[in-house]
Amino acid sequence: MHLPGTIRQRNVTFTTLLKSFSGAFRNDYRPEPAVAG
Repeated sequence: MHLPGTIRQRNVTFTTLLKSFSGAFRNDYRPEPAVAG
């Protein structure tokens, strides 16, 4: 029953994915798997 925590975790994951995508687009010349699990 940790709704706030769950939402926060999901938000953090979403932000991380967004940052990963942004980094990939920025450094597309050097593709690196930021999220390996």
